[in-house]
Amino acid sequence: MPRKAVIDIGTNSVKLLIADVDDSGVCPILEKSLQTRLGHGLYDSGRLHTDSIKATVEAINEFFTTTGRFDLAGIGIMATSAMREAENARELLDEIHKETGVQVKVVSGDEEADLVFQGVSQDIRYSGKPLMILDIGGGSTEFILGVGKGEISFKKSYPMGTVRLLELLNPSDPPLEDLARCRAWVESYYHESILPDILKVKNEESSTHRKLIGVGGTFSYLARIILKTDGFDRRAIENRVVSKSEFQELLTNFWSIPLDQRRHTIGLPGNRADVILMGLLILEAALNELDLNEFHASTRGLRHGALGAAQE
Repeated sequence: MPRKAVIDIGTNSVKLLIADVDDSGVCPILEKSLQTRLGHGLYDSGRLHTDSIKATVEAINEFFTTTGRFDLAGIGIMATSAMREAENARELLDEIHKETGVQVKVVSGDEEADLVFQGVSQDIRYSGKPLMILDIGGGSTEFILGVGKGEISFKKSYPMGTVRLLELLNPSDPPLEDLARCRAWVESYYHESILPDILKVKNEESSTHRKLIGVGGTFSYLARIILKTDGFDRRAIENRVVSKSEFQELLTNFWSIPLDQRRHTIGLPGNRADVILMGLLILEAALNELDLNEFHASTRGLRHGALGAAQE
């Protein structure tokens, strides 16, 4: 069984997945994440900051040290939203190639959605089931509708992510006095840019009921917070159905307390305590506007899909 690795350069963090891959699927061996906040300042300047580039290269070098301890059939590096938009993305691409000898693949929004869908679909519980997948990243959010292990009926990447919104909306600390303003912005974006697309597909498909599957840190950390655990337990996270009322209670609490207090929440890494606010608002709008009462978190997404696709 070939063992492969993939590194995903995101807007907020760089992630590594090492897995055994064959026709039956992707079996993770090691998963790691390092926050580099590559998108910091990008949405004002249009450029990646020198410090963010340096931190990202250092993270990739650290991951290559890790992968060097494994007998791998291959290793790939891909990048998403921040690298799609940055005017100086080539600086980082060239530096990574110089350090590792690997060419980074910058995936388009459509490619990202395809790979996320393939990754989530590896969960056999979703085979043949109508799914609505919401992938909340640092720079973009993907909506994907389709049938698990089957066809995608809709996919689109929207320039609305947690790092992007945190810098754009810049809530105070504690943030409660800015909740209404930030919530209104997200709701307006949904009405103008997302709902027309989603509702058109839903209307065409009549009353098909879809499970909402969430991909990304927002969802995994919400499940961990509810489970009251700092550990990563894939089965526990993916088995925990989160109700809208549970979610709403967490949102209200997080938007009522200062950053330092959020940093001490069991299940939430301290360096995610700022961006979690924006992830909550993006998810809240999806639940409200699409009349959904619960969601599942999936710990499988872009990286799992990329390794699975490489096997085909």
